[in-house]
Amino acid sequence: IAQALSKNSKLNLLNLGHNDVGDQGAAAVAEILTSDSKLTFLDLGDNRISFKGAEAISRGLAGNSSLLHLNLSYNRLGPEGAQAMADALATNRSLTTLRLAYGSIGREGAKHIAGALMTNSTLTSLDLGMNGVGRIGTKAIAKALAMNHTLSTLYLNLNNLGDEGAQLISTALAINRTLVYLHLGCNDIGPYGRQVISATVASNLTLTEVCLEGN
Repeated sequence: IAQALSKNSKLNLLNLGHNDVGDQGAAAVAEILTSDSKLTFLDLGDNRISFKGAEAISRGLAGNSSLLHLNLSYNRLGPEGAQAMADALATNRSLTTLRLAYGSIGREGAKHIAGALMTNSTLTSLDLGMNGVGRIGTKAIAKALAMNHTLSTLYLNLNNLGDEGAQLISTALAINRTLVYLHLGCNDIGPYGRQVISATVASNLTLTEVCLEGN
């Protein structure tokens, strides 16, 4: 497929989700990104890709100016894979949507992504659902939200944020003026955390939807 795509200059959408392409396949696709590709949508979800494949994709993104949407969800990226994606966000100026849900990036990986968000000015949608972000990772994400001026959609569901995490996000939302949609579902947020979020939503002028289901 990669060889065929290298000769096709018109394809703009490629969905390879659930195909077990692994790191070798990810590296082959990454080579397409470094060529004169017109690809705008790439789905590599659930493909047994580790941090090695993520590093290859990151290198491909460094010189790419067409890709808008990248899905790497349901891959065992780990913190190292998150670092690779953070490196890509530091240099890439086209990507607007990045999905890393169920990527096992943990709190350290969340800190890497948060660092990239503090300087990135193109990403508008980020999915970090079910990644073991926890309170420490949430603290980093919250700090980034206070400084980021482009992100409009953020998924942090299933990350065990608790009331402390809700408070951190709430503090960031008091400053942030770009986020429109926030998913905090299934995060063990109690009555206090829900109250804090609700109070912030009441004063935030840009948020239109906050999901707190399963708390």
